[in-house]
Amino acid sequence: WLWNVNPLEADSISKHNSSTALNTKRTCTKDRNCGATNYCHRHYGTCHKCKKIGAKCRRDHVCCKGFECVFGSCRRIVKKGNFLSRCRKDRDCKKGLCCAKSHGEFVCKPMLRENQLCSVLEGGVAYTVNHGCPCDEGLVCRRWKIRSKRVKGIIPPKHKTKIKRCQKIPS
Repeated sequence: WLWNVNPLEADSISKHNSSTALNTKRTCTKDRNCGATNYCHRHYGTCHKCKKIGAKCRRDHVCCKGFECVFGSCRRIVKKGNFLSRCRKDRDCKKGLCCAKSHGEFVCKPMLRENQLCSVLEGGVAYTVNHGCPCDEGLVCRRWKIRSKRVKGIIPPKHKTKIKRCQKIPS
């Protein structure tokens, strides 16, 4: 198989291996074994340099100081309570936001406004990975009743949609 390696690719592979070797000199079992700007790669048991914004990650300690691992990438830390900051409960988020899952992480997201699409997921994979916020105060998620005009061969007469939207609570 060695004869099939492109010399240009082989050169980039050796550069990659030598730069990786510089970052992985020390063996470790915990991040604190590696120093302030490094982390312990738990699979290999070696120290690696911390990662910067946009780099792939699995946990916060992989990212450099001032960054956090959210949605699998390092990003600047978002101040608690703000849009897309991490949360555990609704009370962790500022007014107008709720704590809901996005790509499997609980973050502060905006409450739904009037006429925005809404739904209540019963469970399953979609619920496990993503949640939406509920409708904002004074609104309720209800079927949006529209009677469509019949378009020959496309929409049956008096077709009712099953779309749900946030609507004002009738008084």
